[in-house]
Amino acid sequence: MVLGSLLRSLGPSCLAALTFGAGMLCTRPASAVSPFLVTPDASVVDASPAYRYANMTDDEAFAELDKRSLPYVRIDPVPGVRAPVRLTGRLHGVLIHSALPEEQRSTSMFEILDARLALALDDFTAVLERHEIDELVHYTMYRPNVPREMPAPVVAKKAPAQREAPKKESAKKEAPKKETPKADAQKAEAPKAEAPKAEAPKAEAPKAETPKTGSKLPQANAAKASDLGKGALGTKHSEGATKGTKHKAPAAVQAKPREMVTASEKPKTAPHHAPKTAPHHAPAKAEAKAAPAKPEVQAAPAKTEPHAAPAKTVPHPRWAPPGTRHPAGLAIDVGRLRKKDGTWISVLDHFHGKIGEKTCGEGARKPEQPVAQELRALVCESQDAGIFTYVLSPNYNTDHADHFHMEIKPGVRWFLVH
Repeated sequence: MVLGSLLRSLGPSCLAALTFGAGMLCTRPASAVSPFLVTPDASVVDASPAYRYANMTDDEAFAELDKRSLPYVRIDPVPGVRAPVRLTGRLHGVLIHSALPEEQRSTSMFEILDARLALALDDFTAVLERHEIDELVHYTMYRPNVPREMPAPVVAKKAPAQREAPKKESAKKEAPKKETPKADAQKAEAPKAEAPKAEAPKAEAPKAETPKTGSKLPQANAAKASDLGKGALGTKHSEGATKGTKHKAPAAVQAKPREMVTASEKPKTAPHHAPKTAPHHAPAKAEAKAAPAKPEVQAAPAKTEPHAAPAKTVPHPRWAPPGTRHPAGLAIDVGRLRKKDGTWISVLDHFHGKIGEKTCGEGARKPEQPVAQELRALVCESQDAGIFTYVLSPNYNTDHADHFHMEIKPGVRWFLVH
């Protein structure tokens, strides 16, 4: 029964179908994420239409299209597509087009496909023809590629929590900010109080000079006093003096140093009075209050560190390696099918699948609805014929809930229906 289905599906390629079908019966699972991926024998892979089409050169693909007399037209180069074409007619009586209005299809990028995919669709429409389907609506064939990376969505979720934290910190830091003006006010007031007090020593400075001018001591004595202040005891005056005068000399020494001490004490007392005054205490308090202000300034750059997190990126799920999938024009998303009696079949409404469930082969569940069975038959018959490298159905994930992703992939020797 399986071989008969293969013969009907491939028609002129009976030998290739028999070889591929027999090889699929002896396939072995491949080590991959999907448990339904299989790797047939090398001879089976080489004979499969999907492998042959995907690995053709541009000239070979165009030559095969011309050999089959398929309706197509070459178009200007398209980024990522090696041999871009547009279909201009039906394949096996099946009209293939996008969901766009008819007047927009001739210029839409979504109607572009690679010549290699056109060959695979020619085989697939032969399967559709047997099911009396004459129209296929796809959601896209070619579409431009997307950036390889995108902003990490996880960071966007954590962003609100990070924004709340600075708000709480700012509320706590408002108190010291309010105190700092007070400290500034004290600093501003302190110099005002210092101004008159600082001038007081300057006024005393001339007073210190007045004793020198008003003293009754002669200039000679003043000179002697300065010498004594330096500790010069052996002066000429002491040599010519009598013993009696020697006793007077100490008295004079006591009197003269007093005058000198009073003059020297006034500058010494000025710094002693200065620390006692409030201005000296005011800077100390100001420094104490200014100390917490420094960590506030240092905390500001710390707030900017969490903002660097959104710069992280993750691989974009729709990015395709060059020469593969939709950006290469090697895949089609089949969404709706119209039968000759006018009945429409929708993958979204009629497939009735379940994520993770097997679609084709032994152990696959058979749905009760006839339309769901027919949709599965279209996928499984195309796999038995080796038309596509892999097919993703609603059983794969939610992104494919409304279409079949059918693709030929160059350079691989495995097949997958999921």
